[in-house]
Amino acid sequence: MAGRSISNGRMTLLSSLIVGALVLGAVPATATAANRTTSRASRQSAEPMLLSRAGASSVVYVFAETGCAKARCASLYRSNIGATSFTSVTPPPVKLDKGAFPNSTLEKLVFANPNDGYALVSYGNFSVTLYATSNDAHTWRRAARIVKGEMTLFVSSSQIFISTVHCKPRTMDCTQWVTRRSTLAAKRWTTIPRLWTTGTGNNDVVYGPALAAYGDRVWEFETGPEIDAWTSRNDGRTFTRRREPKLDSAAGCSFTTMSSTSMWAECPTGMQVSFLHSSDGGVQWSDIHQTQFFGTGGGAFAPVSSDVAYLDYGVAIGPHNVFRLTEGGRDATPVADVKCETAPSMIFTNASDGLMLCNQNYTSIQLRRTNDGGVLWNSVNLPAD
Repeated sequence: MAGRSISNGRMTLLSSLIVGALVLGAVPATATAANRTTSRASRQSAEPMLLSRAGASSVVYVFAETGCAKARCASLYRSNIGATSFTSVTPPPVKLDKGAFPNSTLEKLVFANPNDGYALVSYGNFSVTLYATSNDAHTWRRAARIVKGEMTLFVSSSQIFISTVHCKPRTMDCTQWVTRRSTLAAKRWTTIPRLWTTGTGNNDVVYGPALAAYGDRVWEFETGPEIDAWTSRNDGRTFTRRREPKLDSAAGCSFTTMSSTSMWAECPTGMQVSFLHSSDGGVQWSDIHQTQFFGTGGGAFAPVSSDVAYLDYGVAIGPHNVFRLTEGGRDATPVADVKCETAPSMIFTNASDGLMLCNQNYTSIQLRRTNDGGVLWNSVNLPAD
């Protein structure tokens, strides 16, 4: 299973993108524990901002910050799903400014396994850098960069995919999205064949492809009101095409692959979000029947296995806002009301054990854990040192 993470999704205004150069395998820019100095006081007040499960393992990474606008105020911890122990490791080289997470330029953090991890770090609205680690987040190196453009990322258990696009300065005139793949080393990149046309003309699709992969299977889904799905059985060398009317999305779906046949989809449709499940490798999709889920409502979606997932609706649902989905989403059982205004991250490693970030009253974020399938949640403090 690919490492599950939370990101800020796709940029909605491509007019902020400007033409630039994509650099693959650039001169390394590294961050190490040795050159990072974090005061004891800042560690004591650090708040968790992001959870990232390391592939199918029980290892979890917790990104935290104190709110000050300096890199030394960012922290990264390696833990387990029970959050019973924490090891301080090196965060990717972020700036604590504006970004996907409060006061941070970290756009996405995902691990394929406990050793190999990847971070998208933005600099303003005009540059995105991909950093990679292959030693349990002890050091990070620059693996790819797009100057004045946009980059998206998908990681499977054996490959990493990036899609990039360039736009002319101060215009909506954008080029074709290009998708590349690499082994987890993220050093040598192979371009995937161009499957469909993107751009910003009257009849063009603005958003880039949504990707999924498992083993040698690769799926590329178009974005827009009429979605075509492209499937490869040879690591993305060749593809076959079919129409996927159920995966309608305003800005493209995100996918979690559990096997070569089992997939979950999360599809923004404007203000709301729909969820779907496939048990035949994306050939057919079944709607997960749920109360209206609003993308701005502060909820979270956490697939667990081929049949089980958890859905947190935020504060808008009523007496219960956490549901356990079984039978591929056909059944939904209310399990708890966690009383969080928002849940920025939620992950489960099995049907019982999970972690959640709980934002209470929009003032502070707590790390919470459950070992009974989401019925009871206990607060966990990050270490002071």
